[in-house]
Amino acid sequence: MIFFTLISNKKMKIIDEQQISELLNKYHNPDPILIKEIIAEANKCKGLSLEKTAALINVTNPNDLATIFNTAKYIKEKIYGKRVVLFAPLYVSNYCTNNCLYCGFRSENQTINRLTLTQEDLSFEVNEILKQGHKRILMLMGEHQTKSSLDYFIQSINTAYSIKDEKGNSIRRINVEIEPLSNDEFQKIKDVPIGTYTVFQETYHKPTYEKVHINGKKSNYN
Repeated sequence: MIFFTLISNKKMKIIDEQQISELLNKYHNPDPILIKEIIAEANKCKGLSLEKTAALINVTNPNDLATIFNTAKYIKEKIYGKRVVLFAPLYVSNYCTNNCLYCGFRSENQTINRLTLTQEDLSFEVNEILKQGHKRILMLMGEHQTKSSLDYFIQSINTAYSIKDEKGNSIRRINVEIEPLSNDEFQKIKDVPIGTYTVFQETYHKPTYEKVHINGKKSNYN
C-alpha cells in the first residue's frame, strides 16, 4: 500500500518505512476478536486502514486465514464478478542498461542473446498470438534508450494493433509495462490507444532495493 507524506524539504516521501515497521510490530499477535471485526468491515468493500491491514498481515491462525481468503474471494466477485481476462505477454526487446540481480535481462548477464524485434518480427509474433485465440497483449521491453526507445515502442504498439489474421481478428487491447517516464514521455504515451500503463518497483524497502539494484538508471530509488 502506497501513501504519501510531505517532508521538510518539500520533496515527496513515497513510503514511511518506520511507520510500517511500527505497525507490523504493534499487531504482531493480533487479537482474534479484532480480526473478526476487521473482516466484517472488509466485507463492506470500502477499504481498510493501514493499521487494520497490518493486523491482517500478521494473522497465522489457519481458521482466520481461511476466513480472510474467503472474504477476499467474496470481495473480488462482488466487484469484478467471476470474469477472468487472459492476455499474452509480448517482449519486444531484452536489451537493458540496468543491473538488477533478480532479472535475466540485467546488463551484466552475458549468457543471453540480445534482440530487438523488427516491425516484421513483431507482425509475425502478433499473428501467432492471434492464432492462439488471444485478443489482449501485455507489451514489455527492457530499459535501453537506443536499442528500445519509447518512439520504437510506440511504433510497435501501432504495428501490433494494425495486424489482422486470416479471419479478420485483431488485437483489441494492449497494456504496457515499461520504465518510469518523464512528463513529456507520458504525453507521448497518452496519445497511444493503450489500456493500462504499469511500472514495477519490486520493493519499497530501501535497504533491499539498494542491495538488488546495483547500477543503471533503476538503481536510483527516488
